[in-house]
Amino acid sequence: MQSKKLEAPITVAEVALTDTPAHKAVLLFGGKCGDFVAIRPCDPKYEDKTFLGVLLGEIAQNVGFGYNTEAQRMSFGFTGHNPAIFVPDLGAVIYGNASWWGQIKSEDDLKQITDADIENVWYVKALKALHENVGAAGNA
Repeated sequence: MQSKKLEAPITVAEVALTDTPAHKAVLLFGGKCGDFVAIRPCDPKYEDKTFLGVLLGEIAQNVGFGYNTEAQRMSFGFTGHNPAIFVPDLGAVIYGNASWWGQIKSEDDLKQITDADIENVWYVKALKALHENVGAAGNA
C-alpha cells in the first residue's frame, strides 16, 4: 500500500463506505456490551474517584479516508475503535483511552482503582523507566 499526497483536482468514479462497523459489541480482549466495569476517569474534574460503569462496546472515534488512484475510488470507514463506558453517576460516556478501567467479575473487583494500581501496570512502569533512562542520558 502506497501513501502519497493527493494533488487536486482528482477524479472520483466511485465513493464507498468500508464494511467496518461503527460499533462492536464484543471487545478484542473478550468483554462485551453490558458488562459492569470499575472506571477511574483521567480528567482531573473527577477527582481520582472510581465509578461503576456499563460497557457499551467498542465505538469508533474517527472516520478514515482512502483513495485508490487506479480505480478512482474514494472510501470512508470507521476507525479508532475504543471501549465506551456509560457512567450512570456522571450521566456521561467515558472512553477507555481517557480512563483506567477493568471488568467487574466478582465482588472483589468492586474496589477503588488506586494510584498504586495504576503504578503497577506494566506499560506505566516501562514508560517511567524509559523516561528515567532518557533523563539520565541527557545529563551525561
